[in-house]
Amino acid sequence: MARKKKTPSKTTKKLNNLKSADGKADAIKQIQDLEDVLGIANVNPFGTRCIATFEEKMDEMNLSDLQALAVRVGLFPGGSRLNLKNKLKKAFYSTPGAGAGVDVGFSKPIADPNSPEGKKLLKLLQEGL
Repeated sequence: MARKKKTPSKTTKKLNNLKSADGKADAIKQIQDLEDVLGIANVNPFGTRCIATFEEKMDEMNLSDLQALAVRVGLFPGGSRLNLKNKLKKAFYSTPGAGAGVDVGFSKPIADPNSPEGKKLLKLLQEGL
């Protein structure tokens, strides 16, 4: 009996489309690296300030993961998967420090410039996004 061919998942197709779109995958990778160094995951409940990264994370989540995220954000976790994703996107855009465009001020330096993380951050900032 012949084996069935595996068809690529929706996430794989989206990532392949994203990679072919004028280097946007490189820009998203740089944003993710910068967010990791800055510790954005500790600043807001969404774990990112980039909508593309947030949508990618939501595509990988199942319904129970989306419900847990909705509870963590402060939303009622009812509805279908699509309904929850739309609620979470709306909350992402309206949350300061996430997608609302409000910068979170820091009273002390984010990273020590002499540490390896500080050097990596400086390198990412010099390359530009």
